[in-house]
Amino acid sequence: MAISLVALNMAVVVLESLLYGAFLILFCAGLYLRISRYTSQSSRNGLCLNAVVISTVAIFLACTGHWIMTVICFVRAFLDYKGPGAALEYYSGDPDAIMNVGSLFTLITLWIGDAVIPGQVHRLWVIWDRSARVVALPVLSWSGLLIVSLAGTPTLFKQSEYNRSAMTAAWVFKALTNVYCTVRDELLKRNY
Repeated sequence: MAISLVALNMAVVVLESLLYGAFLILFCAGLYLRISRYTSQSSRNGLCLNAVVISTVAIFLACTGHWIMTVICFVRAFLDYKGPGAALEYYSGDPDAIMNVGSLFTLITLWIGDAVIPGQVHRLWVIWDRSARVVALPVLSWSGLLIVSLAGTPTLFKQSEYNRSAMTAAWVFKALTNVYCTVRDELLKRNY
């Protein structure tokens, strides 16, 4: 038995809201701990605005934007469209600007996450003693993800066939970055 598109989107809104709530709690707790750590030290260096802090705030803002777009789409499907089957018509039609902006927030989260969050390029760079040779492939892969995503983004805002090849290439670049960073990390662990 196939799941209806409306039921699937209802489940998406519920699960995404639960996960966003957990993320919001963890973000606030982490921010509180970071602020209390730096305000309790005798030498105040400020909030220590390093790459990880800035990227964490940027990811929080992008996730918040994506969640807001998801909720707006859900409300529009049931309130703006009138008549029976209106929600199904809304979800099965071409993506509107709100859905596309939500997809753009997802891409922004991927870009930032792959560049800085531990376990990716930044962590690899730090662990391997800031060796440019080690991070060359993931940086190129991340650049490919950025270029392909930017090239595919304008197709999100057109009422035409979705550009699957650009998104597929973006996911391939993301997977390449993840696999390479994981393998290099494991190689380092085995050597020590």
